[in-house]
Amino acid sequence: MKLDRVLVVYKRSTFDLYNNEEYNPNVKKLIDEGHVSVKSLKDSHNVHQNTVDNIIEVLSHKNIHLDVIFRGDLKPIEDYDIVVTTGGDGTILETSKYVKDIPILGVNSDPVGSVGFFTGATKDDFSDKIDLLLDDKLKKISINRIQLKLNGEPIKDLVLNDVLITHSIPAATSRYIINLKGQTENHRSSGMWISTAAGSTAAIRSAGGFPLPITSDAIQYIVREFYDRGSNKFKLLGGVFNFEDGLEIISQMRLGKFYIDGPYFDYPFTVGDSLTFHKSKFPITLLGFDNSKRESFLKKHNS
Repeated sequence: MKLDRVLVVYKRSTFDLYNNEEYNPNVKKLIDEGHVSVKSLKDSHNVHQNTVDNIIEVLSHKNIHLDVIFRGDLKPIEDYDIVVTTGGDGTILETSKYVKDIPILGVNSDPVGSVGFFTGATKDDFSDKIDLLLDDKLKKISINRIQLKLNGEPIKDLVLNDVLITHSIPAATSRYIINLKGQTENHRSSGMWISTAAGSTAAIRSAGGFPLPITSDAIQYIVREFYDRGSNKFKLLGGVFNFEDGLEIISQMRLGKFYIDGPYFDYPFTVGDSLTFHKSKFPITLLGFDNSKRESFLKKHNS
């Protein structure tokens, strides 16, 4: 693969954010004092920054043109051969919102503190992975994403991991109607998770779901803290379905919201709004993907 232009996307470390004057000065004081709540942040920051510096050095040494951008400043990404992210899965999830068909090579900047299922390199092997890519020998995988439609209109942010539907106030009840496979139920709960196969090892698994093969076309959903009102008639509380099954969620909340792949991409979901789930025309391509990390994690935590 020829690499004429590469975009490097980096995150700011927690230490960098907390140590900035715009944040709570009390946190900076805790950092200066080496308080137990923030003691490890500086070491993690140094590891992360060394990875960022290494990526820039390697690409420059190989005479590959690169641009560097903070992930919070991203806009739709075009005219690059690949995107290199440095951080963990969170950085890939955020970057993916701005990518349609450009491959991503994720570099795990702190392998000790981050699982990084989606990442395909570390600081130590980044140079070798770039050489493999240049020789068209680097492994890659194509992963499905969800195209959401709100009241029939496509949402611009594609779903790589999961969607959380909930009331905007965490302590309030989430109220909605769920339609699936010709069945309809009125629910009261703490909300619900809907995940891709790739996202099935994340929040939905912690909520009681189970992992799916990463290349599966299936989608999984699970209702959180369901209020059954003393009845056992409710059946649509979780499971696996296909895009063709026509999942629809209709809001009964004045202050409802849905979140895409974490806290940074959220939309109002108010009374009468309809949210439907469709297979995106733009799967994400991850370079250097090693499924053994995912399998090893699942084997360890499911035993």
